[in-house]
Amino acid sequence: QRAWEAERPPSGVPLEYRPLRRQLAALCLLASLSHHQPYQDNQELARQAMELYSLALPLYTGQDPRERGPADELPLLAARHLLQYQRQHCPGSARPLLQALACLHAAHANSPFNANIRLGLCSLYGLVGAADAAHHFFKELDVPRPSPSL
Repeated sequence: QRAWEAERPPSGVPLEYRPLRRQLAALCLLASLSHHQPYQDNQELARQAMELYSLALPLYTGQDPRERGPADELPLLAARHLLQYQRQHCPGSARPLLQALACLHAAHANSPFNANIRLGLCSLYGLVGAADAAHHFFKELDVPRPSPSL
């Protein structure tokens, strides 16, 4: 937690690449430790991941959209935490699923060719029962169909 706090820039100041990667590593480590702490607030971890993602958005300027973005892991991490929160605290609620979808749509807008983001969107839309939307993102993955064996 201290590493996360120490690297934070002042409010409104965009991140540079190296501090972003250090904060991402600290947040991922904190996320992996949250599996061993049953009362860790997954909503707070998701909020921190998306806050860091929003600070990293200026790093996407001028980047080829086919390349992996510098902070593409953060919305995926946020979505994972929101799903964990939903499973632990409100299994019947769709709100965390919709928040996770919003996180991944924000990421898809900046990295439209990222397969992990597309797969996450496909999976989440499947969970909420939106078959057409799930199919749309599955088609974007461009998974080849197996040919029938003769």
